[in-house]
Amino acid sequence: MAAAPEVRIESRDDVLRLVLNRPKKGNALTPEMMGALTAAFAGAAEYVGLRAVTLAGEGKQFCTGADLGWMASPPTVEQGEALAELFRTIAECPLPTLALVQGGCYGGAMGLVAASSASPRCGSASRRQSSRLGRHSGLAWRARASCS
Repeated sequence: MAAAPEVRIESRDDVLRLVLNRPKKGNALTPEMMGALTAAFAGAAEYVGLRAVTLAGEGKQFCTGADLGWMASPPTVEQGEALAELFRTIAECPLPTLALVQGGCYGGAMGLVAASSASPRCGSASRRQSSRLGRHSGLAWRARASCS
């Protein structure tokens, strides 16, 4: 049985749905996921009839940031450039982009949300400062209810 893709790409009606698909790992970003997302956002305009792109996370967490098994401490220039390219591609997508945040949204996931055109509030969302594992202090969101 083949492994499920780390990013599910679905076209329904006039919306391109991108779903982070590593729920057991909090949908933490890997290089493969970042490549798939960058390609999907860059190619979104090629889909005929699309009106928007949504980004969501499978399971309880939207995204817990970069996978710590991949992210070096301190992060390398290459890792930072890969994240920056993904954020830039989302921000420059010619279609409206919506980040559907549920559960935790930490670290690099905040960049995914910030680069999107909009992030509708899903349930009761809260932000807080966090400093985990010696990483820099950053914002984190936690939504108490999921979007439908």
